[in-house]
Amino acid sequence: MMAKAGIGRRPMAATMAALVIATIGCGGEAKRSTGPTHIALPTLRASTGAYAAGSVATFATLPDATRLGPVPCDDPGGDLADDGRYQVSGSWQVPLPPGRHRATFRQLREDWQARAIEITEYRELPDGVKVSLAGRDPAAGFSLSLTSTQPPDAVALLVVSSCVISPDGRYPG
Repeated sequence: MMAKAGIGRRPMAATMAALVIATIGCGGEAKRSTGPTHIALPTLRASTGAYAAGSVATFATLPDATRLGPVPCDDPGGDLADDGRYQVSGSWQVPLPPGRHRATFRQLREDWQARAIEITEYRELPDGVKVSLAGRDPAAGFSLSLTSTQPPDAVALLVVSSCVISPDGRYPG
């Protein structure tokens, strides 16, 4: 399914982001001491896709995801959680001509900063074309990164949700 660019996409992405904020809370991992946040996989998968579409809406229509599904969270010791905690990870290849990478990434960096997305990396490679941009949106509970592909005819987008627990307490994958 392709998300359509233009009018109507921003409200859907904003609605889904509001759903995520209301459901996940203000970012961060679900913690047992404060009560786990329970979210069903279809809900979190849909909101991750909508968030991804909104993150590139200024320059592209989001193609079908290469992968969009659950990944176990890490526990505090660094092992995979075995208590049902998971996050949704999605990846996309978004077509973008080589001559537009730098200007597009610079504009995205400004757009993300205006939306209070914390920029965790911005790097222009010495080849004069390729760029890498990463950020974290604590309010919506997502981390995202965009990197020029090789050859630079597209960008790779990765979006990862915060950790949550499935309603039945089991890993949904």
